[in-house]
Amino acid sequence: MTEPSASIRVGAFKCFSINYHAPPDLTIMHHRIHFGSEHGFDAAVDEPLLIAGLKAGYALPYECGTGTCGTCHTSIREGTVIDPWPNAPGLSFGKRAKNGVLLCQAVATSDCRLPDALSKKREEFLPPVRSFEGKANATNETDDVARISVALDKPITFLPGQYALFKLPGVAGYRAYSMANSATTQTSLLHFYIRRVGGGSASPILTSAIDLPVQLVAPLGNAFLDSGSKRNLLCVAGGTGLAPLLSIATGALELGMLREQRVDLFIGVRTPSDIFANAVLQRLVVASAGAVQVNWCISGDGQFADWKGERGMVHEVVARVIEDLPERQVYMGGPQPMIDAMLRMLLKSRVKRSQIRFDKFS
Repeated sequence: MTEPSASIRVGAFKCFSINYHAPPDLTIMHHRIHFGSEHGFDAAVDEPLLIAGLKAGYALPYECGTGTCGTCHTSIREGTVIDPWPNAPGLSFGKRAKNGVLLCQAVATSDCRLPDALSKKREEFLPPVRSFEGKANATNETDDVARISVALDKPITFLPGQYALFKLPGVAGYRAYSMANSATTQTSLLHFYIRRVGGGSASPILTSAIDLPVQLVAPLGNAFLDSGSKRNLLCVAGGTGLAPLLSIATGALELGMLREQRVDLFIGVRTPSDIFANAVLQRLVVASAGAVQVNWCISGDGQFADWKGERGMVHEVVARVIEDLPERQVYMGGPQPMIDAMLRMLLKSRVKRSQIRFDKFS
């Protein structure tokens, strides 16, 4: 018997139901998704509407791309979709009861119409979103963090700080991971830092990968480097949230920004043994002639007698060390509690919200 999934049908008959649905008609390769006018795009029968729309050049709303944040919530005005994750955290009960869907989860089972307000095209400077195939290989950095290298089947260009959606063999849905390298010119090799999560379905596979075939959709994300800003950069990471900030600092160096500007990078981990990517960071410090400064912050309660660096929660260290917060362009990456604590501290310190960039993943 097939697995149940949520099916939303709207139009003449409005309802929300759980269906045991038949296998898809394999003679149909895609459905037409439109906005009530001649504008629209084609979505493959197994492709979330968000991915199809972004690849077609539409500025559909999103942040995480994986069902957790709720930014891509909308309604389907006509047509039917299947929702493979009806209990996604980004879709509250209230939204679900009103026939709401998440574009990152909804897969069309017929031609559909979306709200006209979503028909805006993406900014021309943004690199195109495309699908890639690749081979992933992992190298351990610590007991639970690995550096993942993915060799792609074709070159990619992305903005420093953007991320990719991974589709892994045997794992339902997509997983989002930020690139750690820069691609101000085209590259066919991507690097990621991923923490192995106990009980997780994707991270144990990736952190032990040896020539693992993977599918990627990239580049995504709006917390990319503002190459036109003349402000000094403040980059604050929690754990593997370092990855996009490493990309941003590298991109700033490659674009010549660090001839006049500086980057202060703060990374919070629990113990000194959790420090990773140190060699890459030190090479960046040397290449930038000291314009990049790296500060590790240890939050654990242990003595760590040999540790001579900063102690405390990373947002507390930043507040204590950086004296010109309102003048900084701020980039953040890491767990949501760290992001929330940093955001409260920055706003209290009179940093304008327009000077703060991060992608919401929960």
